[in-house]
Amino acid sequence: MSSEPRQHHLVTKAYLRRFADRRGGITVVSRDRPSVRRVVSVDAAATFRDYYTLKGDRWEDPYGVERGLGEIETAGLDALRELCDEGQPLTEQRRDAVCLLAGYQYARGQRPRRAAEALAQVLDQVTGGRAIAPDGTILDHPPVEAQDPNERLASMISVGREVVAHLVKLRLKIVRFDRPSLLTADEPVHCLRYPGGSPLLGVGPASADEIWFPVDPQTLVVFSPHDTAGSWLTEGRHAAAAAMVNAAVATGAYLEIYMTPGRDDMAGFELPPPAALIEVGKPHDFDVDGVDAPPVRKHPRRG
Repeated sequence: MSSEPRQHHLVTKAYLRRFADRRGGITVVSRDRPSVRRVVSVDAAATFRDYYTLKGDRWEDPYGVERGLGEIETAGLDALRELCDEGQPLTEQRRDAVCLLAGYQYARGQRPRRAAEALAQVLDQVTGGRAIAPDGTILDHPPVEAQDPNERLASMISVGREVVAHLVKLRLKIVRFDRPSLLTADEPVHCLRYPGGSPLLGVGPASADEIWFPVDPQTLVVFSPHDTAGSWLTEGRHAAAAAMVNAAVATGAYLEIYMTPGRDDMAGFELPPPAALIEVGKPHDFDVDGVDAPPVRKHPRRG
């Protein structure tokens, strides 16, 4: 190939540029150590070498996943520019483009892949290295370390497709705050449950009352099945509402939080410790990194 995109952005740099200063710099905050902050170019932020590269020599274009994500990003960010910056109406085409952008952003980060690895290791230990087929047949399967790394990309694409299919059924609202004060993160799509909801459902796109996606320091995209979604954010004090959104997005970050240089959008809330990748919540005799405790190994396996 004439152009081989080896350095992959887990959060597209064109999206991060919406939070950058005029020089193209963005403040990066460590999720584990919030006092550690640095300003870097958006070109260098949220990158991972060959993260979306297909392994093996049977692929005509091993960078096809990265290129496909790039097409989704371009269409989605064009739609956001037209909606948020130019005030164009929300057409079906623009709406679909934003749903694609948000859906695949939800699925493409390091947390989903590490959580899938942790779950596979739990199943390995529970089933003794065997899997259960849909028809109930017990199957042997390779250990997590030996699985085809391309399966992780296939899973990411499948999850992204399912999330997009759900988002297109929801209402989409653009919430504008009275001043630039929003931050973002390496996992910027946040799922929210209203108080009183069933704790048994967990929180994901299918069970969320609202799904928040900050798209610039002054604009939040809200997906929801409810008519009044997002309106409560700007009915009262904008500063308090922005701090609430920032606390949720920063808490959900995996490795990094991003802010416009010269501002501290993390002021006004205390960041809790990082969460476990998955919660089992009952006594068990297996010890898997990231289960019921924050992960020690942060990055997913390279394959």
